Amino acid sequence: MRISAICLKTGMTKDTIRFYEKLGLLTRVDRGENGYKDYANTHVEQLNLIKRAKELGFTLEEIKQLASLLFAKKLTTAEMEYFLKTKEKDIDDKIKKLQQFKLEIKGTLQRRCEYRTRLIKLTEKQ
Repeated sequence: MRISAICLKTGMTKDTIRFYEKLGLLTRVDRGENGYKDYANTHVEQLNLIKRAKELGFTLEEIKQLASLLFAKKLTTAEMEYFLKTKEKDIDDKIKKLQQFKLEIKGTLQRRCEYRTRLIKLTEKQ
């Protein structure tokens, strides 16, 4: 199928698909006799996998590592488990940071900002 058809099936733009292909996130795309790239259903599956991995918080570099192992059929259960546990820890760390930011913002909104008195003193000196 041509790139316009794969765009419809994945919801991705041509530029995004070409970018992922350039990064090596897709398996080889053959060209037809007319010179156009001929994408297969496996490319749709690969792109949907990339899309889902990005939604789960994986970086393109992490996806590239996973994809190269997966497409070469060398991804073991242990490696997949390691990738997932590492990502889970990253997400937990981000959640903790976001919760701290939220508390700080709430405190500021309730005028309990620890920096408030410092800021007032600074503006009074000027």
